Amino acid sequence: MARILNLSGRKMDSPHDEIHVEPDGGLYNIVIAICHLSRRPANEATEAVQELAALLEPMGQLHLLEPSAEFAAREILAGRVGMPVWLHLFGNDEHPLRSAVTLPMLRAYLTDAGLITARAETRAYVVAAKEDGTEFQADQHVVVGVKPDSGAKRWIE
Repeated sequence: MARILNLSGRKMDSPHDEIHVEPDGGLYNIVIAICHLSRRPANEATEAVQELAALLEPMGQLHLLEPSAEFAAREILAGRVGMPVWLHLFGNDEHPLRSAVTLPMLRAYLTDAGLITARAETRAYVVAAKEDGTEFQADQHVVVGVKPDSGAKRWIE
């Protein structure tokens, strides 16, 4: 059974795992955070990732999903500016976003927090939908950092 800290704000069910939506003072096998960095000022990002990394057990995984600053820049420079881009970049009244990140920035934040990058990719997500069902997609960065097990032997004597 894995201890999972789900900071995404989205409902998560797993009959075989122990799911938490806020830290309880223990360590976790997995921490999931969506737009966690984007909701903070940019100068707090390094500290925010370090705080999340401190919640991990050795070999635990930190999953960060963040809106892509590169996507927003491409769309703006191409003149494709509209509500989907603004939602992607600034969020909404209920969930305002205060900063943006690039994939290299996310990788650097993981490294600075002492984590090993196990996955770093950009994928599409639905940022908005019209009443008729038309969806607007944007790019989102997904990175997974693993906390090294400093006490494990990595050699044979």
